[in-house]
Amino acid sequence: MQYWIRQREFDVQGPFPEEKIRRYVAQGRLRPEMWLSTDGETWRRAASFAELFPVTKSERTRPGRRETHRRVEQMRVKRKRSQLVFSIAAFSGLAVIAAVIFLARDGSAPDGEQQAQEPVGVYARSEHAVAVLGDGFGTGTGFLVAPGILATSAHVTERMFVHGIRVYFDTKSEEDATVLALLYEDRVRDLALLHVDWPGKPLPLHEASSVSRGSDLLVIGNPGIGNEILEKVVTRGLSGPVIEIEGAEYLQISASVNPGNSGGPVLNANGEVVAVIAMKHRDLEGVAFGVPVSVVRDALEAVERGRSGGDDLEVIHDARAAFWRLAGAGAVHLQIASACVRAGEEAAASDRSAAEVLAIIRRTAQDGVLEAGLDMKAVDERLKPLSRNAALDEGLRTRLVAFRNAVRELEVLNYQPPKSLAAYELELRRLHKVAERIRVALQDDFEALPGP
Repeated sequence: MQYWIRQREFDVQGPFPEEKIRRYVAQGRLRPEMWLSTDGETWRRAASFAELFPVTKSERTRPGRRETHRRVEQMRVKRKRSQLVFSIAAFSGLAVIAAVIFLARDGSAPDGEQQAQEPVGVYARSEHAVAVLGDGFGTGTGFLVAPGILATSAHVTERMFVHGIRVYFDTKSEEDATVLALLYEDRVRDLALLHVDWPGKPLPLHEASSVSRGSDLLVIGNPGIGNEILEKVVTRGLSGPVIEIEGAEYLQISASVNPGNSGGPVLNANGEVVAVIAMKHRDLEGVAFGVPVSVVRDALEAVERGRSGGDDLEVIHDARAAFWRLAGAGAVHLQIASACVRAGEEAAASDRSAAEVLAIIRRTAQDGVLEAGLDMKAVDERLKPLSRNAALDEGLRTRLVAFRNAVRELEVLNYQPPKSLAAYELELRRLHKVAERIRVALQDDFEALPGP
């Protein structure tokens, strides 16, 4: 049998043979939020397939999934610097020499540069300023660029409520830094600055606006393997050209990065920040892109001069985060409801009674909700003050509340389906139209807001 894997609506991979899927299950690579299909059209959560591919204790290579905030708080990563420096994530696909040092430079260093350091020294002088970011729904990387100011990628925090972000510079101590404010956010350039209550020393920024092609670089980040986070993993790479992607400039980097690396620093041989990791190439392994350090300096200058958005920045950010979370939850509930309709139609076609059809619909809905693991508590708590905040347009606030109500109706539809398949289908079509109309209107509202 062949299988397809999907993480997002348009990110379909496959087909894969059963042997490979079985291996993925054993390795913990099929996360509960992923979807599997046997025909490329009908999808089920990956978690529901675990029972189809049971693995023995000896076959399982990684532990099961935990909630992100518990994983972050309970991580016990050995901090021996030599192990961290000379280890690269297994998925990098690159064979890394165990003891590599930067090439010694003959003669004096060019003007404005220090003598190159070994990777061990670069990491030792930098790791204290690198942190794990998370809020229970996702994780990423950030690092200090000024006293009390943490830089990260805007896409890392875009679906996180500002004061719900947890920042750990040292997960071994379980002490997190308090996020005091969102200082800067540029979604086009993919950069955000957070004000954090942490006394750590910031990383030095490279003074030049560019870096020579072919220069040795180190990337520090917190990528994920399976269901676990690897803290402060070091990857070695080379600098490439500065290219433009969707109207923004990025430094091309020959290095293997993965989800969780985003927001991490890219350091030169002197331990100076030359870029912020933003993304990896979709099709090519070992090719990544970083936001140039010149953009970081521009952001710091904007904050210093008070041109970073002010108090309204957090309100708009959290409203947008609520919108994206609601849109995601609504999409999941619609998928669950669609699966229920298909199950009901199949049951009805087999001449089952109306009561049996309803029981199948209810069971399918309940299983889908449990698999999705949706928790809207944080959204509801943040939405209350947002709905009364005058910094947001009244129409936007009204539509945001209406969107929550539409998603709530979808929740009720799945928890308490109507007494007939026809009524279920009719209510599903109605709610789909309502939710989609509000979603499009809200998307237009947010696109019309000033700023990047």
